[in-house]
This record gives sequence, C-alpha cells and structure tokens, in this order.
Amino acid sequence: MLVYELPFTQSDDGFLRRWANVYWEKRPVSKVILVFVNCATKQEASDIAEQVLSQRLAASTNLYPEITSSYWWNGNTEQREEYPLVLKTTEALFAPLAEVVERLHSYETPSIVAVAADHISSGYQAWLQTQVRSDKGSVN
Repeated sequence: MLVYELPFTQSDDGFLRRWANVYWEKRPVSKVILVFVNCATKQEASDIAEQVLSQRLAASTNLYPEITSSYWWNGNTEQREEYPLVLKTTEALFAPLAEVVERLHSYETPSIVAVAADHISSGYQAWLQTQVRSDKGSVN
C-alpha cells in the first residue's frame, strides 16, 4: 500500500483554500450565482428544487417560510403569500435552470432573478463547482 504525505492536514484552517486554489488552477470556473424564485405554494417550490437538484442544475437550494409579496400586475397592485426559493448554481447553468423553473412554475411570468456571488469562500466555491453539471452536461 502506498501512502502519500500531504503538506497539510484536514484540520489545517487553510486546507480547503489551498486545495481549491490548486484544483481551480487546472480548470475554468463559472461564476457562482444565487437565483431567487418566489413560488405560489410550498409544494411548487419543493418540486422545482427537486428537479434542479436531480438535473445537477443547482448544488443546493433553500426554501424559506411563507412571505407576503406586493407587486404591480396588469395595472393594479397585488398582494399574495409566496414561498421564496434560493437556488445556488453557476452563471453557465442559468439558462437551463430558468427553463426548468418556467416549465414547472404556475405563474404566467415567474420572478427568476440571479445575483452574482462576488464574495464567496474558496472552499464553498470549490464544493459547489463539483456538484453541478458542466455546461457540456457532465458533472464536474
């Protein structure tokens, strides 16, 4: 059995940062984004989350408790209860992710808003990049 001694241990505070720096030097990185979607029901949000995860279009999702949203629709202000869903993914996967959301969402014009994660820990970014599929369709 071969044993390799690494210059750092997993308990080392900088382990993930150093690992990520070495790992990402060898491959292109797509910018991490957070995609916000408000859903009509908790079930709808769960269904969307399940689909984007199963297709590896998002690395993780967060479903928040019910909120009250106010907005303009057809010339009138509306107010309704909604379930916020956050999808953590990459910029390269936004278009296919948005297609899945639009197909499963009950609204005529669902709110699908992406925000770039400009400040993100290198360890989390490394993990996220390995959990989503590449723009070629295979898992990184």
